[in-house]
Amino acid sequence: MRFKEFGVPDVYIVHHFSTDDAEANAAVHYLEESGRRFDLGQGRSILFHRAHVPNTQDHVHFVQDGRKLYALNRDGTAHDASHGKQMHRWAMDAVKDRYQDFVIPKAGLIEAMFNQVGVLIETASHRGQVHLTPAFLSAAIAYAETH
Repeated sequence: MRFKEFGVPDVYIVHHFSTDDAEANAAVHYLEESGRRFDLGQGRSILFHRAHVPNTQDHVHFVQDGRKLYALNRDGTAHDASHGKQMHRWAMDAVKDRYQDFVIPKAGLIEAMFNQVGVLIETASHRGQVHLTPAFLSAAIAYAETH
């Protein structure tokens, strides 16, 4: 391991690495941008996270009075089960001010639960009818049963 990370999440993080290791230095600086919290006043804040696992995106969490309300990916899709959440005006304004490269969903509604390739299938045998894939149907049923 080129560097070690330890600390208390949302309180402090310590990165230990050799200062002459350029690769570790670059990686640490990239990661240190993550976790940056911006206090917006009135108990509101934004917490920025870098994409830190495969197939994810940079994202922001919106917090009010210490409670996480929802999270938004860079492309405007839901993060951490924030599907169907309505963003507050202050949250949309904060994204516009601090993260201009983030997409704000239309009317502030985070609704990309099933925004994925391969959800719908259409073949000649369906005679023009569009059918949902079995995987999509299973996911929709599971979601409906938990919400």
